[in-house]
Amino acid sequence: MFFSSSLLMSLNPLISGIPANLEEARERIGSQLISKLDERGISARRTVKRPCLPTHVLLIALTPKDEWARAKATWIKVSAAFANRAKVSEDMVERAIASWEKLVPDVLTEVHKSKELQPLVELALSSPAVVFGRALLRHWPEAMSDNQIRGGKGVASTSGRQLTQEFALFGLRRYLDTH
Repeated sequence: MFFSSSLLMSLNPLISGIPANLEEARERIGSQLISKLDERGISARRTVKRPCLPTHVLLIALTPKDEWARAKATWIKVSAAFANRAKVSEDMVERAIASWEKLVPDVLTEVHKSKELQPLVELALSSPAVVFGRALLRHWPEAMSDNQIRGGKGVASTSGRQLTQEFALFGLRRYLDTH
């Protein structure tokens, strides 16, 4: 819910104007997601020949390997800092992600329409991190960049991806947890 997925952030329900209702927004996101999957040779089906994947595992499977490596490194760095406040170690975060990665199939050629695709559509529309990131990308195209941004005096350099993920986890989550 607080992971800034570049795949989900790239899905834009406003691409052809403001949707009349939530169902129209879902349809737009769903058709864009199906198009992106089609480009990768992945089809959306009513049945699949493997157990359905949990949404977080499916997101890993759908993220190109080089992109996932960068996203994972940022997620570990940011969530470890967050986890320290919750008495969770960086090692625990890394082990959790490693356990998810073990569930990723070597080859993904199909996704289940209702059990896998639809939850991604809902996440694209309702995840605070994804909605925030999508809005941020409209105004700051570097929001998911891994290029280093030099910090000012006394401020460490970081990347757009890290700043976006930090805000989602530290800012949005803290705010939503207390309100």
